[in-house]
Amino acid sequence: MSAPDDSAAGPWVPDTTWPVLQEFWAAARTGHLVFPRCTACGRYQWYPQAMCPACRAMAFAWDEVAPDGYVFSHTTLRRSFVPGADGQQARHIVLVKFLHVPGVTLVTNVREDVEPRVDLRARIAFDEVGPGVSLPVSELYEV
Repeated sequence: MSAPDDSAAGPWVPDTTWPVLQEFWAAARTGHLVFPRCTACGRYQWYPQAMCPACRAMAFAWDEVAPDGYVFSHTTLRRSFVPGADGQQARHIVLVKFLHVPGVTLVTNVREDVEPRVDLRARIAFDEVGPGVSLPVSELYEV
């Protein structure tokens, strides 16, 4: 992640030009959730790596996946360590596992002020945080 030049974009935005995650951020910009999947064995790999840890193949394809999952774990950030973010409200952060994407866990902020709990359902949406930059956020709900 890098600090933005324009303070209107918020304190932190990702480097969407980094080749390792370029496909992820391009899909996020259009509201789609994608993860890399090994073309040899079909295993999803998140965080992206050059080699599949299951079969050692070196080829991945980015697959669009359903944005539905559940809260695996959560925490609440009450003190910001990001310059310029002092005085912001507490922020709920969740680890989301996906119903149809085994082995993938994504860390996101919670969109609304909903108190997270383990096993709450989560749907990934995207919030624009800067020109052409959208971050995944979780919308939490009961089953």
